[in-house]
Amino acid sequence: MRRVTHALLARLPRPSGSILELGCGAGAFTRELAACFPVQLGVGVDISKLALRQASHLLVQPPRLAGADLQALPFADATFSLVVALDTFDQKGVDPRAALRESWRVLQPQGNLLLRVSAHRWLASAHDAAFNTGRRFRVPS
Repeated sequence: MRRVTHALLARLPRPSGSILELGCGAGAFTRELAACFPVQLGVGVDISKLALRQASHLLVQPPRLAGADLQALPFADATFSLVVALDTFDQKGVDPRAALRESWRVLQPQGNLLLRVSAHRWLASAHDAAFNTGRRFRVPS
């Protein structure tokens, strides 16, 4: 999934401004984003204080980290040119519509939003419980 995500990012226009990662967790992908786009100031947000503490040990320079609920982001409108949300909109307690509304609000005009969510109910496993997956999505038929 990481390779797929990087391939998708490579196909997007280079972000002209700041990058936001929603649900950055312990910061592994945040660090990869910072390596891919070193000029852009990035922000990784997560609701978990423990995850942010772990990320602060992993990330020794920008991006910045912030505690935030992706359904009520503490950023001004049109702040980011790229918003990345990997496996966050499908988490327990997340209203995907509210999260999507907030993502669009903080995204600049002509910016890009890259989402990845869990799919196919038949793929549900113990991993879902371990990683707080609350729902799996499908394309309506």
